[in-house]
Amino acid sequence: MQGVKKEIRCVRPVSSAAAAETLTEQVRERLGNRLEAAGMPSRMNVGDEKIYASTMLPLFYQRRAYLPAWIGNRGPLPRASVLVKEIGKAGEEGLNPDAYHKQALISLMERTGQKQRRNSIDYVRLMVDLDLLLTDAFLLYGAHLLAGRVNPVTMDPEWHANRREADMAGILETAVRSDRIAEALTGLCPKNSGYERLRRALRRYRDIASHGGWPETPAGPKMALEDRSERVATLRKRLQAEGDLGKHPFTRYQGFDEAVEKMGADVMRWIYCGHNPTNNLNFGYGVGDQVRRRVFSSNTVKHSHSGSKASVVGTCKRQ
Repeated sequence: MQGVKKEIRCVRPVSSAAAAETLTEQVRERLGNRLEAAGMPSRMNVGDEKIYASTMLPLFYQRRAYLPAWIGNRGPLPRASVLVKEIGKAGEEGLNPDAYHKQALISLMERTGQKQRRNSIDYVRLMVDLDLLLTDAFLLYGAHLLAGRVNPVTMDPEWHANRREADMAGILETAVRSDRIAEALTGLCPKNSGYERLRRALRRYRDIASHGGWPETPAGPKMALEDRSERVATLRKRLQAEGDLGKHPFTRYQGFDEAVEKMGADVMRWIYCGHNPTNNLNFGYGVGDQVRRRVFSSNTVKHSHSGSKASVVGTCKRQ
């Protein structure tokens, strides 16, 4: 009997095993079960949201033995909010934040703030969903920052472009360990001047749109020299909004010859010869007046439609 009693003491059931586990351990266990059931590549959904990183996401969790990346024992870690904030800025890179579960993540984050028992089954499931969706958002957004959302070859088989590649699972693991989520995403953006010019152009056009954009030019016959219709005025407004026409609008409809007479052919040639071809060239009376005062103040140059080509061409060569 004494031996039996000792055996009973050794195998007595543990009261509420889940209560003894930390939230992180419970989330870890459910993550492993869920991912193993989804297979490789995984086919998973979180609510109505599809998990897109079907290969990288399982690989990321396998490497860390299914330890959650965004959840701690008290709930979501600060890095979760950092990622949601960075996704909200995807528009600055020409990407749509909603493509990276933005609204679903905001909704899940709000639910974590509601009063719930941290060790309840519903709360643990919520944490699992949130961890999976945050991981998928990072991997997907990061991949698009790195190589673009569209493969150029699918648009044009003759497109010769070397798409950048990287171990996104490894990048995320490093970002989680160092707690530098924002820096990791920034580091994935292209570092060439062309990309930066595209970002500036995007900001410029969005600024134009925020101020009302430009009017739509009505359909009609092809415009030609000497046209003075309302369509010309509408087109002029668009060119001014885009910065392709000087900031000083014409006070009335004018043909090309008439504008040259007013501005001066030599002035226009000087502006053109001294222009950096990598930038937009804006013609306007204000710019012309500045050039005339700076360069053509001498009476030796006649500012007319038939101005001295030799003098202007010679000046352009000396530049």
